[in-house]
Amino acid sequence: MKLTMNLASLPDRERIVVEIWYGNHQFAEVSWEEDKPMLEIYSSPNTESKDYWVLELDEVLEALNQARKQLSDSSPNAEK
Repeated sequence: MKLTMNLASLPDRERIVVEIWYGNHQFAEVSWEEDKPMLEIYSSPNTESKDYWVLELDEVLEALNQARKQLSDSSPNAEK
């Protein structure tokens, strides 16, 4: 299963964010806070068998790089 990303403007955030999804579950969110990129990682929804995510490293790194680029392209104050 591939990670997907959505550029989102959320009511509780001043700037746009990139949501990273694994299937139907949000895995992480990348945002610019105080002029630096920040990553929030969410709990795994599969708490019955394990309470952590197991993801392919290269896929996660690619998604994070793409998220950073999307934020940089969308935010005038973002570091490029």
